[in-house]
Amino acid sequence: AGLGDVLVATPGRIADHLRTTPGFPALLGSVHTFVLDEVDQLLDGGFRVAVSRIVSALPAATERQTLLFSATLSDEIRAVARQAMRAGDATRIVDCVGAGAQDATA
Repeated sequence: AGLGDVLVATPGRIADHLRTTPGFPALLGSVHTFVLDEVDQLLDGGFRVAVSRIVSALPAATERQTLLFSATLSDEIRAVARQAMRAGDATRIVDCVGAGAQDATA
């Protein structure tokens, strides 16, 4: 069977495969695009160590595209962005809501 083009999993599950599945680290080493959705929720859920392990197993930031999505932008999220993204890219922030907008998640 061939390898898939898309991997969707929780950080905890990917980190588990990094530790226990032979050949899995090499698979992550060929990733071209890395997406972290709901970064604020992942960090609130205690996945910071797992995210760091995953990022460490990926190709260098200059060799992949990284997309991070978050409803908030705390110092901890900025730190994850600095670790996962190319230098300078972590400062590219797109505000899809705008100042003074009603909180849609409340």
